[in-house]
Amino acid sequence: MTAGGFYGRGILVALSFAGLAACTVQPIKTEPRWEPQELVNPGIEGGQKPAVLSYCYSSQINEPSQVLEYAREDCPTGKLYFKEDDVLWTKCPLIQPVRATFLCYPAKPGEAEQSLKQSSKPSTAQ
Repeated sequence: MTAGGFYGRGILVALSFAGLAACTVQPIKTEPRWEPQELVNPGIEGGQKPAVLSYCYSSQINEPSQVLEYAREDCPTGKLYFKEDDVLWTKCPLIQPVRATFLCYPAKPGEAEQSLKQSSKPSTAQ
């Protein structure tokens, strides 16, 4: 193999990785590290257990606000709390190795209906 062929392959591989990185710029939903029933006391938040939402991201590719936006989309009527970031055993791709985990508590009984009623009222401001 000639030196030019070796370097040509290296450049091709580098461009392939750059192309893959450009395609995967959104946070990726992944599996959480733990189950919510092991984490939360059933008496918290009226006995409701939270959903655990986890997303893979990279600080080089994604802004923290982008990851938070994805979590809010998956927890629209509840209360969202950031729990942790971790990098070990995350099942995340190499270009987005960090897993951000959030807890999403459901709205208390009546809270969701109240917020829906307030958002559906017509605005009187002119």
